[in-house]
Amino acid sequence: MKLSFVIPIYNTEYSILKRCIESICKYDNSNYEIIMIDDGSTDDLSRQYKELINDNIKYYKKKNAGVSAARNIGIMKASGEYIMFVDSDDIVFIDELDFNILNKDYDAIYFNYLNISENGNDITNKEINSDNDCELNQVTMLKEFIEFDKYYAPWNKIFKRKFLISNKIEFNTNMINGEDAVFNFNVLLSNPKMYYCNKEIYGYYTAGNNYEKRVKNKFENILHDYLYKYEMKVNVIEKKSFEYRILKKIQNDAVEQIFRISMICSKYKMNKKREISNYIKKFKINKKDLSSINKLKYNSLCKQKWWSVHFLSKIRNIYLKIKRR
Repeated sequence: MKLSFVIPIYNTEYSILKRCIESICKYDNSNYEIIMIDDGSTDDLSRQYKELINDNIKYYKKKNAGVSAARNIGIMKASGEYIMFVDSDDIVFIDELDFNILNKDYDAIYFNYLNISENGNDITNKEINSDNDCELNQVTMLKEFIEFDKYYAPWNKIFKRKFLISNKIEFNTNMINGEDAVFNFNVLLSNPKMYYCNKEIYGYYTAGNNYEKRVKNKFENILHDYLYKYEMKVNVIEKKSFEYRILKKIQNDAVEQIFRISMICSKYKMNKKREISNYIKKFKINKKDLSSINKLKYNSLCKQKWWSVHFLSKIRNIYLKIKRR
């Protein structure tokens, strides 16, 4: 078996899951399998999911523990030499996938993907800046990951199963935000042999942004996970002596992200001034590396001066409105 498609499921509408499965089954070949990991869906939906089982499609149900736990089970249950993670509401352009590429013994293969929107304005996303298929450099990929937040998604990539297991790479089940990024960070840190295929093999259905909902419901987890990812980046920058501009960039990004979280708290009247002030001080940030506006944001958040935060937010909104014109 060459390739296992791992699909975590949690109460996905049956017709949506069927669309996903059928996009893969267009490829009439016994050299792949589909593994559905049902993360505690309702009994009615689970019964419908089982209707999709055949010789190439396997189904496992478990107690609800989150998408990371489901993907980790998929890694262990897979019998394919390679694994591709697929979200249950997305599709795979299987006709674009040349299975011969899996004979080249790469640890990770990167592809393009299509952002599919409800209004029909689909956009091709090329994370790799190349018009040709090519091998990838670990240092370059790490720098771009850290500086530009690239390569976070787990689903427009194919991973060698043996590589993941031998390097003990799995999804962090304690995280609710950023677990995909940490997974891919660990892949890059394990010195993989990587290849880029300039083809669009994945269709990602864009949905409404649920980040605000996550902040409302899991405020502490969001801050903790962001700090964890930030510290990983700083450690790698220092260990590998990357250019200082990269460290400056992620420090400014961190202030802007925490400022964004503070705006969401303010919008929903969440009294989190003290918590945000305490958390931002945990970040290893040198104020000399911050831009003028981010110094103001940083000081306002540290000192709990939310009138300044509101003022800066209004200026930001005016700027964004002007920029859209």
